[in-house]
Amino acid sequence: MVSHDLTKFSRLLLRRHGYVLEQLTSPLVVRTSPVHAQMLPGVFSKHDYHRYRGFYRSEGREFDRSEPRSLKKLLYCFRVLMTGIVLLLEAKVEANALALNERFRRPFIEELERLKAGAELGTLRDDPTYTAELDRLEAELDRPFEETTLPEAPPARDELERLIVTVRRAGAGAVVC
Repeated sequence: MVSHDLTKFSRLLLRRHGYVLEQLTSPLVVRTSPVHAQMLPGVFSKHDYHRYRGFYRSEGREFDRSEPRSLKKLLYCFRVLMTGIVLLLEAKVEANALALNERFRRPFIEELERLKAGAELGTLRDDPTYTAELDRLEAELDRPFEETTLPEAPPARDELERLIVTVRRAGAGAVVC
């Protein structure tokens, strides 16, 4: 379970912090409130591209440093890139690699997921196919950045500020996602 102070969570959300965006939109919310529902509209923008590009670079560095190569880190790299593309094209967050792969149809994702399910800390042999495919997906992230109809900046900034004030006046301040 993860909880955050509402003000901190809102700041992270508006600073292109991918982790909190995925917490906010997760289908795995155990307990929610009207505040949770009020936070989502207006948080997506064209610059979520930078959120997911940076997210991918961080995960890619971790994958590159893993020795032996981490199956989990590789799958995370694919998932982050595909999530970023879908967000820019459809203004929604899909963070499930198998659901994403129904759209992207990378033949090895299902096999990698099965291997990971068998051993969470599984390793894999070096295969240039994976790196080449990551490079293709990273380049593919550029196209929706140019074509997206999302606004330049999250329009919810002022609404989130008002929500924070309203919640503080009511005596609450934590958001559970």
